[in-house]
Amino acid sequence: MKSLPSEQTASAEATPGESAAPRRGLWGYLRHAVTTIKVDLRIPLEGQEQGSRFGRIGARFRFLLARHGWKLVAVVVIYYLIRDTLLYIVLPYLFARQILG
Repeated sequence: MKSLPSEQTASAEATPGESAAPRRGLWGYLRHAVTTIKVDLRIPLEGQEQGSRFGRIGARFRFLLARHGWKLVAVVVIYYLIRDTLLYIVLPYLFARQILG
């Protein structure tokens, strides 16, 4: 299979001990977003040490939303979509199939 010119230059520019950046699909992109969000959850916010618990949660949410934007929303939506599909569609289907079938 022929490689594209951009792939040839990317592989030629990489140093011997370092590989070129892999191309990520949708799941790889979302996995990377989740890991960066997890890292950002551990960053202490300045000026929030003495605030109330709900004030700190709100400040953290605003920080994450400002930093990650639509990626944060996409991660939350996909998480709940998968969870609810398993809980409300797949499991009842499997139970009904076992009982009625």
